[in-house]
Amino acid sequence: MTLKYYVIYSDTILLTVKKCLPMSKNIELWVNRKDFRSTQIVTTDIPAPASGELVVAIDKFGLTANNVSYAVSGDMIGYWGYFPATDDWGKVCVWGCANVIESNCDGIAIGERLWGFYPMASHVLLTPGNIRTDQFTDVTSYRQTLPELYNFYRRTDFEPDAVRQFENERCLLVPLFTTSFVIYDYLLYNDLFSADQIVIGSVSSKTGLGLAKMLRNDPNISAKIVGITSNGNNEFVEQLACCDQVITYGNEEELDKSLPSAYIDMSGNTGLTKRLHTLLGDNMVESAMVGATHWDKGGKQETLSLIHI
Repeated sequence: MTLKYYVIYSDTILLTVKKCLPMSKNIELWVNRKDFRSTQIVTTDIPAPASGELVVAIDKFGLTANNVSYAVSGDMIGYWGYFPATDDWGKVCVWGCANVIESNCDGIAIGERLWGFYPMASHVLLTPGNIRTDQFTDVTSYRQTLPELYNFYRRTDFEPDAVRQFENERCLLVPLFTTSFVIYDYLLYNDLFSADQIVIGSVSSKTGLGLAKMLRNDPNISAKIVGITSNGNNEFVEQLACCDQVITYGNEEELDKSLPSAYIDMSGNTGLTKRLHTLLGDNMVESAMVGATHWDKGGKQETLSLIHI
């Protein structure tokens, strides 16, 4: 049997990767944890659920730069542990939708639609617990020591049509906007670290734009919002009007170096981070790395806070 995929694009943004079903085997994409450019397709039997377990067929997931961050921080935060592989291989996690095709779990029926955290695969085994009408928690033993956020699965059949109709957007944007909110809340909780300037690296990213927009819309925030982006994205960010100043890479000298500043690095570009630390000196009151999409430009992050969703 040949596995076929179709891909939906909107401009340059990959919306979903969706496979044609049915299939008789479980097909997974494994990534070498020591060399992300090395991958392999692994085919196994579709798992059979034991008592209390169920099997889902994954038919849609979002694929963004955020998934690169899951790989880069897989050991640090634990992303490799949600769906373990063998030896030096790992399964990069994605946010997607799936249908229950087998169930030995009371309260979860065959045919239910689920949104949540999955491997890049055609099928996966889940162990529901804490079952509610709208969601459940995966209680697989090895997942209990990992960040709990990723163990929740939404039962979308019980959600209003106004939510269910936006599956593509949900797979792509909800996890990233959640990260935007977490950073926004982190800054508020710490009184912006007494910063008069919030600098957002890779501000054209979805997470960066979400953060900039929330900061801009908050009437209690008077700090200057500065976005750093590429020449190609400069006009796009300017048009969104969510930053007080937009600076392109290589022109960091345009920053107001007299202001106490909090820097949020959306891409893990440590070269840029070092330049900003040098420019701002003691006026760099906070420096937090959120993403790691520029993994090939990264390095050790001992002096930085780390935030990730």
